[in-house]
Amino acid sequence: MLTKASNLKTSVNPVQLYRAKYLLRKFTVLQVPILSDNYAHVLVDNKARCILAVDPADPVNVLKSVYSKYEKSFAFTSVLLTHKHSDHTAGNKYFYNHFSKLDIIGSKYEICPYATKTVGDGDVLQFGEATLRVLHVPGHTKGHLAFFVTTPSSSNPPILFSGDTLFVGGCGKIFEGTAKDMYYSLKILTNLPPETLVYCGHEYTLSNLRFALTVEPNNEKLKSKLKWTIQQLNNQRSTVPSTIGEELEYNPFLRVEEEEIKVSTGKNSPIEVLGELREMKNNFK
Repeated sequence: MLTKASNLKTSVNPVQLYRAKYLLRKFTVLQVPILSDNYAHVLVDNKARCILAVDPADPVNVLKSVYSKYEKSFAFTSVLLTHKHSDHTAGNKYFYNHFSKLDIIGSKYEICPYATKTVGDGDVLQFGEATLRVLHVPGHTKGHLAFFVTTPSSSNPPILFSGDTLFVGGCGKIFEGTAKDMYYSLKILTNLPPETLVYCGHEYTLSNLRFALTVEPNNEKLKSKLKWTIQQLNNQRSTVPSTIGEELEYNPFLRVEEEEIKVSTGKNSPIEVLGELREMKNNFK
């Protein structure tokens, strides 16, 4: 079961046919495509034989994926919710009714259905040998959270479950917050170590990068990432995760001080650039 720690230790989308996992020695991240373009993510502590799920909105498919790979002796301890939207919380009722000892952990800044615990910015949770730091990143919703995961082994890269705040090549729509909120939320995330693996909530990469190329057409890293993305999707493979370091090279929402992007938006201040980028992306086809 997740516990609070006192200190931080430093139509069918073809992608739905693909399940990805990232091996982290004692830990595994299992990626489960759900709904139309969502990802649920499952963190497995192989030593402690316990499991937590992030935004498992389709519980049947998530559990099927988990138990096709792991014995039922692995304890399903927790559900983490990045935010309140139904495509991230629709599984809560099922888990609440079928797993009596399960913690369903949501944001203290907004109401998540069937949440049994709430957490806020700076809270630290322990999962086996992994430490999860809670980050409040408003913008998409006022109460949106991200979860930053570290392990004792330096050979394991840190992990970010970013929900709908940071995507590969993009950021979430600003439904409740402001461009200023999103700007500072993204700043929080980009201050994480560059090797941090970014597991986001949707497979939006192709659209994001095609848009990015319209505002920064001379970015060679972006062109290369777009080519790779097309290859991945053609092979029915996920484009997630990326890393914080990679995102800084091609994600226009993290590059709002680049001159080419300022010219493309007709804005100058970083917050105004981000706000205009988001409006342009909203209308991008």
